[in-house]
Amino acid sequence: MEELLTICQTMLDNADLDMTIELYTSTIILDFVVGGSLENIIIRCNNYTRLEVLKDPDDEQSFFVGETHIELINSEAKIRQLYKEDARFIIDNIPLFHLRCAGGITLDILCSDLEWKMDDNEFKAIPVSAVTG
Repeated sequence: MEELLTICQTMLDNADLDMTIELYTSTIILDFVVGGSLENIIIRCNNYTRLEVLKDPDDEQSFFVGETHIELINSEAKIRQLYKEDARFIIDNIPLFHLRCAGGITLDILCSDLEWKMDDNEFKAIPVSAVTG
């Protein structure tokens, strides 16, 4: 997780983003191309329970991202606060990853599984136990 957090702070503060949603697998794929280089970082948010997107309706699929943050939320109270708009939501999956992007698009994602890779490397899953334990 530390490596991905460093990448978010140092590389994804100036990146272009393409987003794809695979509905049948419940996966959001965020494909970043780092500004000033050709480095490619892909983050897969699996089993998402929240996706909020704010963007200009005229924008296409590619967006500029000025900052990206990821954190692991262990607190049921904090998750309830994030879900305050949806009183029907039942919290049965803690902890959750919270990913936020801001820039030409604003994303707010909660998911239970996260994977990432840089360039042509293999995907690295981030086990929740490694982050919490």
